[in-house]
Amino acid sequence: MHKMTVDQRFSIGLVIGAAGAGVALTIQATTGTFSGEAGFVRVASAGALLSGLALAEGFGRPGWVGLIRSVLSFAGATVFGAMISVMLLPVDQFLSEMDPFDPLRDALSAAVVGPLFVLGSIAEEVAVLGIWTVGAGAAHLLRRTL
Repeated sequence: MHKMTVDQRFSIGLVIGAAGAGVALTIQATTGTFSGEAGFVRVASAGALLSGLALAEGFGRPGWVGLIRSVLSFAGATVFGAMISVMLLPVDQFLSEMDPFDPLRDALSAAVVGPLFVLGSIAEEVAVLGIWTVGAGAAHLLRRTL
């Protein structure tokens, strides 16, 4: 496989960002958590995009080893994206003209809670797992075709 270009990295990042938005919307729809909170979807999308850019090299390798590597990369992107998302919440709140200083105090501890919440939602809700799986497969197949 050839070296990944910037265009390819951004393509993978966008697919993973879209998967993050899909997972966030599915969490809202199936659990009622953060229902009606557009900020949840915004930060989930941004966190997933950034983690996708960072871990894009893990997708698209041939064979079973490549598929396993893609699944592990997507799992890593999920955890990393959830951590980034929680860290972006104060920024989103600041931009939404809310008090940004309350969440800043707890941002680091929330970076641990964020991945636990997302992984718990994936484990408990079949629809969330389905959207997560589609995102992982899309990133793997896209990288294979680039």
